[in-house]
Amino acid sequence: MHIGTGELIVVLVVALIIFGPSKLPALGKMAGRTVAFIYTGKGDTCDNRMKKIARFVRFADCYNIPVVSLVDSTGLKLFDTVERQMAVLSAASTLVYAYSEATTVKVTLVIGNAIGSAYVAMGGSANADMTYAWPGSVISPMTGEAAIQIMWKDKIMASKGDAVQAREELAAQYEAEVADGVNAAVEGLVDDVIDPADSRKMVIAALELLSSKRDSNPPKKHGNMPL
Repeated sequence: MHIGTGELIVVLVVALIIFGPSKLPALGKMAGRTVAFIYTGKGDTCDNRMKKIARFVRFADCYNIPVVSLVDSTGLKLFDTVERQMAVLSAASTLVYAYSEATTVKVTLVIGNAIGSAYVAMGGSANADMTYAWPGSVISPMTGEAAIQIMWKDKIMASKGDAVQAREELAAQYEAEVADGVNAAVEGLVDDVIDPADSRKMVIAALELLSSKRDSNPPKKHGNMPL
């Protein structure tokens, strides 16, 4: 069975119904190959979701199943208790470890945002063999609101009028001009910005190109997963 973009969305919706809103993995086939599909889920990423994604990545890696990640995450979910926030940070480190240790083929498609842990773990070229982004994607280690506080302090101070509106406009400018997919491609964080209609073709081409990938971990017993 060949899975197109529309069929892939159906697979992910079925996974959402079966596993619940914080558990979004699915196994399918593309061009005759078994593939592990992962969708980060739109919006903030909580600890339960990251743990489930990390477990699924490790499962796929055990059987050398290629991992195709669909990323649309605005970063870590914020909680009002130290204990819960520490659990989120711990899960984020587990997610990053799972992706970085996996030697199976890893293809990432950024369909919206790749911010924070999603950016570190699977939004850039560091932990993926091939990374594509849709036009309008935002790829950044932090949100536009946070980035301008660090990078564009002078522009904030020089802005006139309503302060809240000025920050919103600068954040939107940062996301459109600095953290967009095209600039990410220029910086080498993604391999190409592609038309959404070409997603199936490009992912299959990447899987074909990487089918002969042979990778191995350093000659030691194993890494030390953060738990």
